[in-house]
Amino acid sequence: MNPFSSNFLAEFAELLTTALLHFVWQGAVFVLLLLVAVRLFDVRTARRRYLLSVGALFMMGMAPIATAIWHQQAGSPAQPVIDLSDRSGAMVEEHAATGAIRTTDSITAGLSTKSAISRHPRIEVYVLITWLAGVSILSTRLAIGFGVTLWIRRHAIPLSDEFEQRVRMLSERLGMGARQRVFACARVGQAVAVGFVRPVVLVPAAWLTELSPQTIEAIIAHELAHLRRWDLWVNLAQRVVETLLFYHPAVWWLSSRIRLEREMCCDEIAAECFDRVSYARSLEAVAKIGRGNLLLATAIQGGTKMNLLRRVRYLLGLAPADGAGNWWAVGVVALILPLAAVVACSSSSATKPAVAKTEGKDTEKPGEKVAVEKITVASPQAKSVTVTQQYLGQIHAHRHIDVRAMQSGYLKGIPIKEGQAVKTGDVLLEIEPVLYAAKLQVAMAEEKLAQLELNRTKKLFEDKTVSANEVVQYSIKLDKARANVDIATAELNFTRIRAPFDGVVDHVPDLGVMVKEGEVLASLSDNSSVRVHFDVPETQYLAHVTDSDLRNEDLRIELLLSNGKKYGEVGEFSAIRADFDPQTGTIPFLADFPNPKHLLRHGQRGTVLISRVLNDVIVIPQRATFEMLAKRYVYVIDKENVAHRREIAVENEVDDLFVVKEGVGVDDKIIVGGVRQVHDGEKISPES
Repeated sequence: MNPFSSNFLAEFAELLTTALLHFVWQGAVFVLLLLVAVRLFDVRTARRRYLLSVGALFMMGMAPIATAIWHQQAGSPAQPVIDLSDRSGAMVEEHAATGAIRTTDSITAGLSTKSAISRHPRIEVYVLITWLAGVSILSTRLAIGFGVTLWIRRHAIPLSDEFEQRVRMLSERLGMGARQRVFACARVGQAVAVGFVRPVVLVPAAWLTELSPQTIEAIIAHELAHLRRWDLWVNLAQRVVETLLFYHPAVWWLSSRIRLEREMCCDEIAAECFDRVSYARSLEAVAKIGRGNLLLATAIQGGTKMNLLRRVRYLLGLAPADGAGNWWAVGVVALILPLAAVVACSSSSATKPAVAKTEGKDTEKPGEKVAVEKITVASPQAKSVTVTQQYLGQIHAHRHIDVRAMQSGYLKGIPIKEGQAVKTGDVLLEIEPVLYAAKLQVAMAEEKLAQLELNRTKKLFEDKTVSANEVVQYSIKLDKARANVDIATAELNFTRIRAPFDGVVDHVPDLGVMVKEGEVLASLSDNSSVRVHFDVPETQYLAHVTDSDLRNEDLRIELLLSNGKKYGEVGEFSAIRADFDPQTGTIPFLADFPNPKHLLRHGQRGTVLISRVLNDVIVIPQRATFEMLAKRYVYVIDKENVAHRREIAVENEVDDLFVVKEGVGVDDKIIVGGVRQVHDGEKISPES
């Protein structure tokens, strides 16, 4: 059949309209199935909810295509409802009266073109026109978003070396390459990830000065998580589905849910690089200054303030603030299902032949047996475990200073090289001394002249020619001249800049350049030992400041370097800063590490590992627990093998174990295998 013929266009229009109308009830069913699955299987992790939601959106996008294919194969578009009236009716009666049955090409063609695009041609025409208009408008929005994405990428500028170094460390911790992915941009209102082939992260240039470095790192880690998860492609697919199926409220609700779950997933990934509380405070700080969003981009805010509240509560393990989102979707489904029934009934006449053909066929497949996990029990153990806490730290040299010029002039000599180790008193730089040597000679000459004048005045005073006041005046003049000599001598000595302590020299200027008084010429670092600065959240501060913890012999402080290897020396606490950072809720701790091989340098980054041994604590496998309403439970078995749900308090997490503070003891028996198959108060037959 010619695709440009009127028959083909009519059948295609009917097929498209039928698929769009059937999606009214199909979209409602998909949302209802998603909500039932989440509630029935008690899906609580954002990653699983995200996968289920993306799967539901994919099924929504495929449903109209599958419906169109099914109707085409069933022959519904080709089953016309023929209106035999006027002349056609007379012809049929005439043929029936004569007993002759004739079929001419002209009659067949007339019936084919008159085959009524649908039972309700006016409604379908209006539906098709409305759908085409909506798709055109939203396609324009999609094109504008793509253009904005290309435009803002042209205004990206590289970050400073300090921020770039931090970004590389974050990329390595997230398992990404060292390629430059983060840029500053003055055209964006909040941090966004844009691009598809070579995606990048754009941070507002103003944030680099308004926010703390820790907050900037948290923002960048969140956006890098989007790149690691290929979320930009999923976001593009969402836009396409929203454009084609814009008329269904379930599509918009599900798309909004996917965006929220996606932000929660990225929050979990980013929080692995920081403390959860400090990361949550970073989200709060961003929410106060963030503005707007860009099309075809994933942003740090991820939606409304209510979504941000739900993300923070989920990140901290708290119960959701409200569940209005799910009930809103249920209400939409309840309103759409009656309309869906009407649509299904109105199209039943067209689908009857296809149904009749499929009746009697055994389409059901025999059910497969689901593997059931054995229910096993065990007793909690009392043992010693090592708990390790990680903090991102900044390495500082024991002493680090900027070498500045005390005098102005041209550099005459540079007796040291960049990166050279120097001793106390070694000459680092020499400034041209001619001018200052001349000043010293002038001062010395004035001193001699003042001495001669004083001697002459004293002789006149002995002859009683002058008064004693004149002797005092010339004595003061001599003292002033001597002070000028001392100043000139110091200025001459300042032309030779010496090392105040043993250390390593950083960058040095070029020979012959003009330097000004107070200008930084080089830096000097004493790396014989280093001090690591790391931020401890408020929730863990009290546990560290007690004397018993700081002086605990089992406490061990180690340093994990950027290459993933531990530093060979063990550190110790040295100091705690006085004030908390109100933005991040953390307080800086300081730990000293010996550096005999001078491996560590000023400005490096590392992860501080604080390990301590907990003696005789109760531990249970993590798989033996389950979570409900932000509380953790286990099933305890009594003497009659009846399972009872009991709440526990988790103190620490070690590998695949939980350190239990209270709730169970070594005399209890808990279910460790098959927990999901047991209900409270159920009698079981466990295996040890």
